[in-house]
Amino acid sequence: MTVSIVVNELESRVTILEGEAGQRRFRTTDEAVAFVLKQCPELDELVFAPGSFHFRHPVEVDRPLRVRLRTGAVLIPSDGSIGLFRFDADDCTLEGPGIVQVVEFVPGQHVVRFEGDRATVRDLCFDVTTDKGDPNRPLVLIRLLGGSSRVVENVTFLPNVGVTCVSAARGKALTLSNNRFTNSQTTEVTSPTHVQRNCHRCIDLEHEGWAQVHGNRAEGLGYPGSQPVDSFLHYQYDERLHHANPEAGHLQVVGNYVEDLAAKAYVRLRGCAWFQIVGNTFANSLNEALEIGDGGIVVDSEGGDGEGRPSTDGQIASNQLHNLARPNSKGVFLVLRSCIRLSVLSNQFATVMSENAIRVHPQSTPYCTIHGNTFEGILSIGWGIAPRSAIHCAPATNARITIGGNTVTSFYGKPGDTPLLRKEGPLLGKVNLTGLADRKTGAAPTATTKIEDLSTNCWNE
Repeated sequence: MTVSIVVNELESRVTILEGEAGQRRFRTTDEAVAFVLKQCPELDELVFAPGSFHFRHPVEVDRPLRVRLRTGAVLIPSDGSIGLFRFDADDCTLEGPGIVQVVEFVPGQHVVRFEGDRATVRDLCFDVTTDKGDPNRPLVLIRLLGGSSRVVENVTFLPNVGVTCVSAARGKALTLSNNRFTNSQTTEVTSPTHVQRNCHRCIDLEHEGWAQVHGNRAEGLGYPGSQPVDSFLHYQYDERLHHANPEAGHLQVVGNYVEDLAAKAYVRLRGCAWFQIVGNTFANSLNEALEIGDGGIVVDSEGGDGEGRPSTDGQIASNQLHNLARPNSKGVFLVLRSCIRLSVLSNQFATVMSENAIRVHPQSTPYCTIHGNTFEGILSIGWGIAPRSAIHCAPATNARITIGGNTVTSFYGKPGDTPLLRKEGPLLGKVNLTGLADRKTGAAPTATTKIEDLSTNCWNE
């Protein structure tokens, strides 16, 4: 394929054209871009005109540059290329409205990689047309390594098997806003029973600090039962990187809309300190094989299963969560596996058909408050679904839990027999069950009552 360039020295801009109409011709796209970067030291903007441009090798960019894809421009890594661009400098931007298309899965590939401060990706579409991926060696569409003040906004991701859309590690002040992770370029989402696209993770954050995930949409991804999405958002703390970024954490997940994912978890936090998950809608998990430890939101330790540094100082508030676990499955809406000083406030848990809505492991979850939440759709006799309780507490010897001000109703607001709280074995420690009454005796705990002395494991408000 022949490409050519048009140089506009007055505006410090070079335009790359498909074909021979430009001032100078090249055999490949990456050859043309490399020439422009070397021979045009005053270049500020690189523009791709409408056409298809194949990259056989990624191009390294070592100075501030704006790369813009016009409508109709399509950039394609081909012939086993591990990517398009490697932006090593500060103040680099990649923007649309063109398309980056991935037609060949290369394990471990980073289609676009940034390593500088103030990196920006916006107004693009990433379209992965191959379904031959491997989730054990994911392909990453946007990789951000280190740096600060990075932005990914207004990007549409059409992922596929084994693809992570955005992966960021060891950086600070990342903003992900108004992006779409979906199975369709149109605003019409394919029916949940005909999900067409898969994905490994939409957002993968490793030891990031001060990240903001605001106003994004994810919908219609994953194959129920066979190839579930790992998560919409995965956060991983890494003790080995603590010296490089001691303030990792400080995560905000606000105002996102996530629905119709066949996912193991919508949000999974491992060792995240200082986090807020507020005002999101998480709905309709299509995964048919949820197990204990899977759920809508999973708060865990660095190593998972309660091992390593716990997640600390978090708030999960004012979220709308419905139908996140399949009927009678072990999955739940919220898993509190290893966290310290956590508040779960004013959330709505609707269409609860699994065994529980919240599963608490208080042995590794001290200083936890669950207050002012509503649990709806707890029981439906006609469907033969009867959850064991809204909240399940595993045994603990150091519990520090406060539960109060919550409301439980059945489908369509009818009273049900499902208790608010069920404890599994003893809960030794400071457990404040404000306003709760024993299901058998009707007695309420007093300030001096020890929960291990009570006659039943089931409690109502």
